[in-house]
Amino acid sequence: MAKTLSDIQTAVRIYARDGALTLTSGDGLVSVNRLYRQLAGSLPWPEVRRKDTTLSTTASTAAYTWPSYPTSFRFIDIKTIEIQDDDDSDKYKIIYAPPDEWTWNEAGNKPDQVIPDHYMRVASGVADQVEFRPSPKIGSKTIRITGLIEPTPFVYAGNKSFFISQLADDAFEYMIAASWLSRDGFAQESQSVLAKSISLLKMLFEIDESTEELLKRVATE
Repeated sequence: MAKTLSDIQTAVRIYARDGALTLTSGDGLVSVNRLYRQLAGSLPWPEVRRKDTTLSTTASTAAYTWPSYPTSFRFIDIKTIEIQDDDDSDKYKIIYAPPDEWTWNEAGNKPDQVIPDHYMRVASGVADQVEFRPSPKIGSKTIRITGLIEPTPFVYAGNKSFFISQLADDAFEYMIAASWLSRDGFAQESQSVLAKSISLLKMLFEIDESTEELLKRVATE
């Protein structure tokens, strides 16, 4: 069961040896959310992988407003975008990002296709959009987007982390404590606590040296 921010605060106070440390508001909350986002983005957590099928094609329409469902997340890294193929029993076919701008511009000059050649994530004003070139030829075909999201930020003490495993919550607590110890000038203690965090993360993932160094920077910057 995922821990609440209040639970995390209780543990971090012990590891950081600071009974007055506050993570549920103010600067503490800001720092926790920063570490939360960075930890989520540093490792291949299944918790941040999402699949969205809320968009569907409109014939001869290239641009589509990015899914706002649910409002608590937005894709930060696209893994695949697929469209149902009307010529192949509606099987999903992958649309690839263009290798360069020349290819993207040339694709825009082609006539509509059942399956577009390329997609591009674009912005129009405040709207986040995805554009296909050439435009889809057939309407009402599902667009399937698979990607990674940012975790919903903590707002108050009762919010729960997105982690499935409590080992992940434990590692997160150690990482927060290491950050506070480093900030307060206790470098040796910070490294000792951070080593416990990384040890737990190694139990969950295959972590190479570069990833380990990244995690160390996340906790001490």
